[in-house]
Amino acid sequence: MRGQVEENLRQLGRDHLDLVNPRLSGMDSIADHVGACGEQGVAFVPFSAIAGAGREAGVSGAEPDEVLAVARAHEASPAQVRLAWAPHRGPHVLVIPGTGDLGHLADNVAAGSLRLTSDDLARLEVVPQGYSG
Repeated sequence: MRGQVEENLRQLGRDHLDLVNPRLSGMDSIADHVGACGEQGVAFVPFSAIAGAGREAGVSGAEPDEVLAVARAHEASPAQVRLAWAPHRGPHVLVIPGTGDLGHLADNVAAGSLRLTSDDLARLEVVPQGYSG
């Protein structure tokens, strides 16, 4: 990702970027990349955390058991859990859900009131990093 950011800086003739919105796929972990973006004060917008299972290459087609368990505990959908969980990855992680469906819009808005507990977050911590954004 660093090379991509440096190339963007060169192409844009800038010395910094305020936002990086990468589409990474096929990686075991993006934690190092996201951490490096955060250390540099660059925001990160995770795509797979919002898209959910099977929507992005590298993400399995099945919901992880941990996501399903937290969703059941809160009577929420897995997508709502992912939306509520993503900002807990760090202050530089932004969630910008998009949809063309009014039902999904209502679900996205409802995710804003979902309060994950420290136990929920610990349970979700074992989910592969590429899944949580």
